[in-house]
Amino acid sequence: GLYSGRARKLKAAVIATELRLIIFASKMFGYEMEELPYSAMTSIETSSDFLGRSATFICSNNRELISMMNNGDPDGLITFVRSKIGVSKETKPAAPSAPSSDLLSNLERLSSLREKGSLTEEEFAPAKRKLL
Repeated sequence: GLYSGRARKLKAAVIATELRLIIFASKMFGYEMEELPYSAMTSIETSSDFLGRSATFICSNNRELISMMNNGDPDGLITFVRSKIGVSKETKPAAPSAPSSDLLSNLERLSSLREKGSLTEEEFAPAKRKLL
């Protein structure tokens, strides 16, 4: 599933696949992407306030805070990820549904077009949804 929020004080898309959580945050001159495999994830800390739901995904020595999750179903995301934490590689599907390099390069291209002003936010959002 695809969710939105803020990561590292940047607007971010959170993509939950069968094998990992992908956090894609666009910056003024590029993007940041973090992949958190469920097999290495140890726990999730959650909270809620007037700005929305927050979750900190703890993976080895890494902590990724996603805050202000107001779109989609943040509780569904948290429940899904919790169900995947610690799942051994033997129980994972044979054909992973992780995004291909084509998907990531298309997301990068869309983000670049938006940053250059070639795409408006209203054009970018549906194009991104279509890719995902």
